[in-house]
Amino acid sequence: MKHILIISNIPAPYRVAQFRCLRETFPDWRVSVLYTGKSEADRAWTSGGEGKDTYFLNSRILSVKGGEVGGTATRFVHLPRGLTKKLNELRPDVVIASEYNLSAVQALFWAKAHRIPYVNMTDGTLHSESYIGFAQKLTRRLIVSGADSYLASGSRAADKLLHWGAEEDRIAIAYLTVDTAPFLKLSRQPEDGRLLYVGRISREKGLDLLVRALGQMKRKCVLRVAGNDVGGEQANIEALAESLGVADRIVWLGYREGEALWEEYRRAAVLAVPSRSDCFGLILVEAACAGLPVAASCYADGAYDVLTSGVNGRIADPEDPAAFAACLDGMLAKPMDAEKQRNATAEKFSFRAGAAGFARAVELAERAVKHG
Repeated sequence: MKHILIISNIPAPYRVAQFRCLRETFPDWRVSVLYTGKSEADRAWTSGGEGKDTYFLNSRILSVKGGEVGGTATRFVHLPRGLTKKLNELRPDVVIASEYNLSAVQALFWAKAHRIPYVNMTDGTLHSESYIGFAQKLTRRLIVSGADSYLASGSRAADKLLHWGAEEDRIAIAYLTVDTAPFLKLSRQPEDGRLLYVGRISREKGLDLLVRALGQMKRKCVLRVAGNDVGGEQANIEALAESLGVADRIVWLGYREGEALWEEYRRAAVLAVPSRSDCFGLILVEAACAGLPVAASCYADGAYDVLTSGVNGRIADPEDPAAFAACLDGMLAKPMDAEKQRNATAEKFSFRAGAAGFARAVELAERAVKHG
């Protein structure tokens, strides 16, 4: 039985589900998952059900301000404890390690010392990582040059790998995704002028940019905001809305998940994704599978994989409030028939398709080591 070890930061629900599918798809593999932490302060997720062969390191987690485009986000740095000991205990046949952190560097050195195939798994893009400094650039060069294959979460992440020197024929894609079934089941009942925002209320997510666009829209509308406040950003945006005279057009819902969130997707006319930076944006997949048209930021890198312009969404620059307002006005004035794209999107972003991407990355890494 081939033993695959995946090293990731925290058990995000979408990751847990993808790893579960990986185990189900390849019963002749032993898939172990090693998380370097259990949670991070700005996440409101509930996951659970991590399953057997799941391990956690007792890492020290530091929070560093200014870790994303926008300058006020918090980046979490995991200082792993006992990683080498755990690797020696598990003795995997293939290591898949996420991103370019200290755990990934340690895992790369261990894999090279034991001639074990190493896969660099990454979500980041050139835009989402445009803030990085010298040390972070160095770890990218180190890991990309040392990896045997690569697993990108989308086309923009693959472009990033090429930028850092990866060979194109060693890159596999496993799109970031979610359980699409609940969204496919939704029966849409959109209400005219009902806009929806879903996500953290933090500067990099660009809700303030959306509020500025709201102030320039010509069509009558209401913006419903479903998300958790991070660092007091909601108060700043409420003050901005007051100053622009649009406070009465915003409904603050708080964090939503499950049935409560699905109801918002059912009744919204357009989902607005105004991110300053987003390496992918899972809400794009959710909305596309729900048949909900999306007005997406040109900085939400998953939009280029999920959306077909004029069919299930449009892409615009939220840093230009007039342009984003015009995009929203146009989509409200002439609703798109996003229904026709639902099933195709769900298949493209299925966990099964993701599992095939993992298998391809493993195959490429094993071949590289064998013929290396």
